[in-house]
Amino acid sequence: KREKILLFAILAVALAVRIPGIFYGLPLFLNDDEPPFPLAALKMIQLKTLLPVLHLEEFRPILFYTPYLSYLYLPLYILYMALAGAYFILFGGGEAAQLADYFLSDLSPFFMIARLVSVAFGVGMVWLVYEAGGLAAGFFMATSLLATALSMTARHWGPLAFFIALILYFLSREDWGVEKRYL
Repeated sequence: KREKILLFAILAVALAVRIPGIFYGLPLFLNDDEPPFPLAALKMIQLKTLLPVLHLEEFRPILFYTPYLSYLYLPLYILYMALAGAYFILFGGGEAAQLADYFLSDLSPFFMIARLVSVAFGVGMVWLVYEAGGLAAGFFMATSLLATALSMTARHWGPLAFFIALILYFLSREDWGVEKRYL
């Protein structure tokens, strides 16, 4: 019971040190690794496609990574656009024809959504490190400056580290059989 309380406190600390960073530098792009994923998701919505390969010329200037993070952002962006668009039309006095201009006038909400996804991956990584190494390891990961910096921006490094740690977590489960671990 005490360990669970400490784990919850460590996860709360991890969240508390990562959340303030999602507002940093907006609406400007302060690092070149961040814009490709949010902008690719927005371009997919604009072109109504899930396959950037079908529109190489439109995606070439913005997407020079694989679009896996863009796919994670898509449902969140669509939900945000539906809610914010409805609010804009119903209470803001805008018209449907103005929605594109409304959303493109400030991309900060899209970057904050993408950064929140990175924060979730960062906090998840703290839990995975706790599972592998205990409370002290989880605490050190929660307060690590590098881990915090990687999970405050919409870059691919934090989520990629999370997925690698998740794979290692599944592979190291001793209570699972070999077939189940490698499946």
